[in-house]
Amino acid sequence: MSASNEKIKKVPDGYTSVTPWLITRDTEKMISFLQMVFDSSEIPNSRIKSEDGKIIHVVVKTGDRRGSSGGSVPNDLVNYHILFRQPPAA
Repeated sequence: MSASNEKIKKVPDGYTSVTPWLITRDTEKMISFLQMVFDSSEIPNSRIKSEDGKIIHVVVKTGDRRGSSGGSVPNDLVNYHILFRQPPAA
């Protein structure tokens, strides 16, 4: 199959149709917590840091699923990425 004929997966491997994106004040501590409690692992090369050295994006695998995290914000927020296998009817 040529590249132009390949279909892009709407829900990438390792993700679910609703994927958490945790925005944290201290992403390093959150990663450590997930590793200690859930035996999670950071996906290699997924970490992106800002100019001041704070993690603004990272992908963490827990069990057989992935979630993203990053940011440094004054309030606690949680975002969800919703990936549709089939877009809802208009």
